[in-house]
Amino acid sequence: VSDYADNQVSQYKAKISSSQEATRAKIAWTFTQIFLLIFICVLILPTVLKIGFPQAINDPIETTKTLITLVASVLAGPFGFIVGFYFKEKETG
Repeated sequence: VSDYADNQVSQYKAKISSSQEATRAKIAWTFTQIFLLIFICVLILPTVLKIGFPQAINDPIETTKTLITLVASVLAGPFGFIVGFYFKEKETG
């Protein structure tokens, strides 16, 4: 009975570990996609606004540099934490 119980516990732990790994991967992948989508929007949006509404933005290149700096300063920390946590757990697991 003890071997059977130990085997069941081991299988349960492996299932939980696999589930946690899949969740970490999903979170890291989703955040990466959102991060890249925001950066693409930041790169394109000022130029599109300059073409569509010339009076809205004076210098689209300067606006793009400012937006990239702001977005990177806000999102780079969480992005690094999430991706680093995912790879740390993947490496030690």
